[in-house]
This record gives sequence, C-alpha cells and structure tokens, in this order.
Amino acid sequence: MRRHPLTEPMVWASAWILAGALPALAQQFRPHVDYFAGKAPAAVAVGDVNRDGKPDLAVTDSKTGSLSVLRGTGVGTFGYRAQYGAGNTPGGVAVADFNGDGNLDLAVADTVTNGVSVLLGYGNGRFQPPVFYPAGACASSVAVGDLNDDHKLDLAVTNGCASTVSVLLGRGDGTFAPHTDYSTGSESEPEAVALGDFNRDGKLDVVTADFGGDGVGVLLGNGDGTLQPYVDYPTNHFPSSVAVGDFNGDGSLDLAVTNSTTVGLGALSVLLGNGDGTFQPKVDYSTPYASDAVAVGDFNLDGKLDLATSENDRVDVFLGNGDGSFQNEVSYATGLGPRALAVADLNGDHAPDIVTANTDNTVSVLLNTGAKGSAK
Repeated sequence: MRRHPLTEPMVWASAWILAGALPALAQQFRPHVDYFAGKAPAAVAVGDVNRDGKPDLAVTDSKTGSLSVLRGTGVGTFGYRAQYGAGNTPGGVAVADFNGDGNLDLAVADTVTNGVSVLLGYGNGRFQPPVFYPAGACASSVAVGDLNDDHKLDLAVTNGCASTVSVLLGRGDGTFAPHTDYSTGSESEPEAVALGDFNRDGKLDVVTADFGGDGVGVLLGNGDGTLQPYVDYPTNHFPSSVAVGDFNGDGSLDLAVTNSTTVGLGALSVLLGNGDGTFQPKVDYSTPYASDAVAVGDFNLDGKLDLATSENDRVDVFLGNGDGSFQNEVSYATGLGPRALAVADLNGDHAPDIVTANTDNTVSVLLNTGAKGSAK
C-alpha cells in the first residue's frame, strides 16, 4: 500500500525534551514538550485509563509491536510509561469501554496480522493480554461506535490492501462477532475511518479516507450494523485522514480530509454536509507539506470549530469562521515527523490541547493557553 514518505526516526537519550518556538498566534499554544513513546509511534489516543480523573495517552509502536501508556498528571505533563504487547505492527488505536465495567479498554488495528487487537482494562492503568480479531488485509485504523443500536460498542476497521472497511459488532462483554466487510471501491486503499450520523436519521454512518482512490467513501448505516454501498466524493491525491464536525452550524455533519495537490503541496479539503448523507464539492486550504492527520477542536474558545493538521515537523491550526470556511493556517513546532494527532483537554483548564505521535520516537504535547485567537 502506498504511503507518504516518513523521515527516519531519531532516538532521544532523555525521556522528554522541551523544544519549539513561540507560535505566531497570540500564544495560542505553548512550546511543545516531548515524551519518549517507543520506536516509530504510529497513532495516539487519549483517555483516563486508571480512573484517577486525569487523561492518559495510549501510543502504538509500529516497529516493536507494542503499545505505550503514558500516565497523565492532570496538569498537562506525563510521567510513568507502561508498555504492552499489541500485535505485530500496530497502527490506529481507539479508547472506549467495550465490556461495560466502567474501565477504559483499547482497540488497536494491525496492518500485518490483518485485524484488530482488543486489550481490556483493569481500571488501574493496566490491561489484559490482547485478544485478536481478524478483519481485512492491511488493517490500518479503527473507529468505535454503536452501529446496530443495541447499546454495545462496535468497531469499524479500514483494510488498505483489501479496499474494504470491516464492521465487528460488539457483544457487550468485550468480545466481538466475526467481521463483515464492505467495499470502499476498487483500489481505494482506505487509510482512515470515522463515524457520524450524516443523514440525521439517528443511525451511525461510516466515512473512509481512501488513500489510493483520491476521495472519501461514505457508507450510510442501516441501524442494524449493516452498511449501504459506498458513495465516493473526490478530494485531492492520497487522502490520509478524515475528521467529522459541524463546521457551519447548520446541524449537519461535515468532513475535513488531509491530502496532497497536483503540484506536490499539502491540502486540507472541507466537504460540507447537506444533511441527507450527501456532501458538497470540496473546498481546499493549502499547506506547504502533505499532512498525515486532522482533528477537530474549538481551539480559540469562540464557539466555532477549528481544525488541526500534522505535517513535517509541526501542526497547522485553521481557525473556523463558523460558516464552514477557515482562516489561513498558523503553525506550531512539534517533534520530527508527526504522523498522527489527538485533541483533548490534558490539563483541566477546559481548553483543548494537542498531542502528536512523531517518527522521532516521541509524542509532543502542545498545551492551549486559552488565548482568544482572531476570528471573523
């Protein structure tokens, strides 16, 4: 499967390194602080896995077949790091309570063993050994939601080499039924997956970023765990990530997709939803480099959703105008080669922060100062 070229990782001698430059936007984010997170981190997710009221980080390690959990202190810093086996080549990771015991669990997609590993949590920051569930070839990312309305969490997994998305229905006890596969188009090579109710019928739908198909595939849900045939919406080249949010405040979900332009620059494509499961043609926002990931948050606390993308050695923040359009990006330094990111309030100040998983064997934490940024 074709991938964006990644910079060879460096190994830091210390557990964390403070680095970065002051951002251009009224100190919206503090300089990044980096924490060692294994060799070649591939993805990061946030959740309170030890039930102490402080968010922790789960980071997959694509080279050693492991997953690192970094304990949060509640003030935006991270300390103790525990490591768990998580398959052969773990990629995307999701955090949720799959067995209803009040403890957060982990689901990890594995590109080599072609499936997803589930690690049930004890509630103290530790996890049971992974249980593997087959999906399709080159499983790369995983999303969580109740796709059959039985109040039990299910999994949607992208399979890049098979050009499919797998649905694994949860039984509510932390186990999952065998996967059912749905095509995302010939040679689409889906790279990422997200869930949302795109046609406002109360049933979750699926969208994939199709790296080989230069578009996103939307598969509307029937509410019983099955999906309708995909409908393709063009983007630019090699879309690698997709995020969902209501960017224009009309009550309908929209899409944000990272991809590349014909001249080799990066692009952030926004496709506004019509509320009936269809989407308007993309509107592009250019970036100097191809981005690997996108996430949504109200970073300047103005009530309008913004976007963050990861690329090269930085994150770019696009402030939303509230009408579905976005301002030009403002860049913030990270560690080398951020290939995934997550948004969450890491220090309890009610402002969303950013964490990136970097190819230099670190995660970068960028704390939001809560400063009001410019917005129209």
